[in-house]
Amino acid sequence: LGSRRRGRRRAQSGQLGGLGRGLPHEVADAFATDPEISIVLLSDRLSKSNLHTHSVNVMLLSILIGKARDAGAQDLKDIGLGALFHDIGMLKVPDAIRMKEESEWTSADYAYMQLHTDLGTKMTLNMPEFPVAARGIVAMHHEYFDGSGYPFKLAGEKIPLFARYATVADRYDELCNPPKLLDSTPPAQALSRMFKTEGAHFDPSALASFIKSMGVYPPGSLVELSNGALGLVTSVNRDNTLRPVVTLWQEKTKPEDAPLIDLAVETELKITRSLRPDELEPEVREYLNPRARTAYFYAKAVSN
Repeated sequence: LGSRRRGRRRAQSGQLGGLGRGLPHEVADAFATDPEISIVLLSDRLSKSNLHTHSVNVMLLSILIGKARDAGAQDLKDIGLGALFHDIGMLKVPDAIRMKEESEWTSADYAYMQLHTDLGTKMTLNMPEFPVAARGIVAMHHEYFDGSGYPFKLAGEKIPLFARYATVADRYDELCNPPKLLDSTPPAQALSRMFKTEGAHFDPSALASFIKSMGVYPPGSLVELSNGALGLVTSVNRDNTLRPVVTLWQEKTKPEDAPLIDLAVETELKITRSLRPDELEPEVREYLNPRARTAYFYAKAVSN
């Protein structure tokens, strides 16, 4: 559902159209042509701008689901374009509503926020080359598989397939990237919540493919290793999701020089548990996860 986080993010989205087809097509081509491509963490030390973080995250994660569901090259492009623009209608929601705390919304405010799907759909109708399949994502990424979503209360396979992918990606990013870092749901727990508590909202096949693709410890997970070391999962080993690549906290070492350990190679070590940000000392938390929002990119998967 609409949130203050999302509203403020869209307040910075005036340049969204400038991304055009280039970014989603580039990502889709990479996923379509390279079987070893995967999602990796993009740390704040590599990216100096938070602009469009949510939109880009949802695009990448939606394409990841499409790839896992054997979508073709053109379908991946349509998925990426629609997911990138999925919340474009928020640009038409008045700032007076968008900037409110969610707890301050009136019923009228909430109803207006829900109009963003219709407003966004109308905006894409003014883009002559915007694919119909991508438009379906903009229009229906808040429809839930059990019929409890909006705007049309569609259920099951009446919801366009690609919109079902984006719904999974959108909700996951919403859980992992709230306004305040300490309110975030750790990635592994976010997946568990979506499966166990909110599973009726999502296409079961799309959700299952997403969970399998993200791994047991998705990128962005804070973890403790069997030797007591603390780290941040930065990418998943496709052949062994229990053994991802982890950036380690190391006292007196600059974050940019933090050691990187591949648990598929260092087999004497293993992850013993995932951690919440508030379980870490402030200096460790800042070292490993300095941004309030997790951002993703893509790269060739680590192979052993």
